[in-house]
This record gives sequence, C-alpha cells and structure tokens, in this order.
Amino acid sequence: MKIKQLIQQEQIHYLIKWTLLSTMVGLISGVIITIYTKFVLGATQIRLSNPYLILGLPVMGYVLTKAYDKVSCGRLLGNNVLISGIKGKHENVSLFMIPFVIMSTALTHLFGASVGKEDMATELAGDVAFYVSRKWHLSRLDAQWVMISAIAAGFAGTFGTPITATVFSLEIVNRGKIRLDGLYPAFITALVTQEVTTFLGIQYATFTVQFPQMTMTVFLTLVVLSVLCGLVGHLFVSTILTVRHFGLKLMKTRANLSFVTGLIVVVIALSTKTTQYLGLSTQMQQQAFHNDALSPFAWLYKLFYCGLNIGGFYRGGATTPLFDIGASFGAMMAQWIHLPQNFISAMCLVGVFAAATNTPIACLMLGIELFHGNGAAFFFIMVIFSYVTSGKFSVFAAQKMPEYHDEDMV
Repeated sequence: MKIKQLIQQEQIHYLIKWTLLSTMVGLISGVIITIYTKFVLGATQIRLSNPYLILGLPVMGYVLTKAYDKVSCGRLLGNNVLISGIKGKHENVSLFMIPFVIMSTALTHLFGASVGKEDMATELAGDVAFYVSRKWHLSRLDAQWVMISAIAAGFAGTFGTPITATVFSLEIVNRGKIRLDGLYPAFITALVTQEVTTFLGIQYATFTVQFPQMTMTVFLTLVVLSVLCGLVGHLFVSTILTVRHFGLKLMKTRANLSFVTGLIVVVIALSTKTTQYLGLSTQMQQQAFHNDALSPFAWLYKLFYCGLNIGGFYRGGATTPLFDIGASFGAMMAQWIHLPQNFISAMCLVGVFAAATNTPIACLMLGIELFHGNGAAFFFIMVIFSYVTSGKFSVFAAQKMPEYHDEDMV
C-alpha cells in the first residue's frame, strides 16, 4: 500500500512540476516568439515595398556574421545548439542574445536573405530554457527535458502545429530514436506557446487539399514521387554543406563568405529581374495550393538561393524554405500527374521536409495536422520512402553525422 502511495505521489509531483515548468517556458517563449515574428514580418513588408534594399544584402551579411562570431563566441545557434545541449554539450547563454537574435534576423529579412525564421525562434525559446534550467538548478535530465520542450516551442510558435512540434522535438535529437521521457513537458510547452502566439495575433497558414481515393495507381505514383522528394531533400542539404565547405576554403572567414554569397544572390536577382525567391517566399506555397502559375523551376531557384544564403551563414532557418521548395516542386510535378495540384503539392511539401530533416514520424504528424486531419495513409507513404531515399543527410547537422565539424553546421 505504501509503495502504491509513493508511486501516486511521484506521479502527482511529476504532473505539477512539469505543468508549471512547461507552462512558464511556453508563456515566455510565446511572448518572445510573437515579438520576433512581428519584427520579421514587418521587415519583410518594408523590403517588399522597397525592393532596392536588397543592394545592402552583402554588407549586412558581412556585418551580422562578424557580430554573431563576436557575441556568440563561435557557439552553435538555433536547433543545433539545443540538440548539442541535450547531448551534454552545454553552451554559455546570455539573455542579451534574445534582443540580438530578434534584431539581427529582422535585418536579415529586411535586406532579402533567402532564409526562414524558425531556427531563430527555437534559439529564443532555447535561451529561455537555458535560463530557467540554470536559475532553478535543474538536474541534467530535467534540463534536457526543458531543452527538448524549447525545440517544441520554437516549432509550434513558427508553424502553429503543437502536436507535430512535440513529436519533432523528441525525434530530432537522435535519428531513429524518440525521447518519450520528454513527451508531456514538450507537449504542454508547445501547446501553451501556440496558444499565446495565436492570442497575440500571429496567424498561421491553412491549406485546402482534395484527397483522391487510394488506388494502386495512386500508391505507385506516391512511391515514385516520394523518391524524387527524397532526392530533392538530399540536394537541399548537400547544396548548403557544399557552399559552406568550399566557401570557407576560398573565403577563409565566415564574414567574407556571407559577403560573397550575398553579392551573388543580389547579382542573380537583378539579372533575372525577380525578387520572389528572396526572404520567406511564402507566396510560393499559396500559389502552389491555389493552382496558380509557378515557374517549373521555382523550387530549384529557391533551393539555390537558400543554398547560397544559408550556406553563407545568414541566420534565420532552413526549415521554412523546405515548405516553399516542397510545395513548388509538387506544383511542377502536378503538370505530369493526373491528380489535383494541391494534393501533389501537399505530398511533396511533407516528403521534402521528411527527407531533409530525418524526422519521418513528425512529418507524418505534420501532414495530418497541417491538412486538417486528412490523408494519413498518403502522408505515411510519402515520409517512409522519402526518408529512406534521402540517406544520412540532415539539415540539422548536430542531429547526427559526427564526421562534420562545427563550421558545417546549418
């Protein structure tokens, strides 16, 4: 009887402790991520109204990379710093990084760098998590759970999908393993973060998809499509790592590489007379899902721009661009497939995301959650084959692959 009472007491203590901790981290992260998101979206609107701002991209990239190297002392950033922290490689954290990350990422988007925003949202939540862990003198295991929760907060605050964020945070640390011990803290943190950002006015993209009947023809089509998505995801990661690896050999410093890659992006944008692949480029998703006309190579242009900017140490994130690349790749493939374009775009969005992040279960949940609980069987096929096709590459280098050095980290 005493043993049973002890177990019950431990369960009650666990629930109270992690409900309070996760709620606190979620509330603070939600407020900070909302401020961050509004700064980034505001900077994007200013750039769209003043396209000439892209001329300052190379200089801005050089200055911000220099600043990051100085204030961060070379430490990893974004998802990578949390993954490394969970694995025991703790970094020094200063709350100064919160305003610095917000302003620097807003400037990055103000001048048109082709990057996302989710990685720095995770960085912000991570700074909160590290601070809470230190102030509350949490044990190493509890600190790991808090950091896992921070990854969930960053994902949920960016995409508005708390269930996916929970699974993603548990799956991302080690490919092939899921940290179920952090399930409850991660979910509460993700849910609270998403509710706070929504309450404070952040709006998340919603899509309508026409799902066909599952037939053998559709099944085989999805298998082929998922293999192609796996190759696209592999190409995305390889492009970033190649630019970073060879760029550093030629340019010697990160700041020099930022300047050169920024200059190349500006020259290409001016010569092609289009800026639609700069910044977040979320209009690519809308065009793909609304059957609007897109260049057949829109996905490749976006991939190339991202490869240059992310490989050139422009901060923001590599995850959000995967949505643009996957959706526009699907729009191209729909021209040869007799199925609704929005369906193919949805499949490819999830498939490319699974291939580049090596998180198939989270991507399955992403498809279900992002597209209103429909099409689970279709998404399952996509994530399995695209995940297998992509190989060992991941956009989160700290996730695995010990043969890569810190300078290769995305």
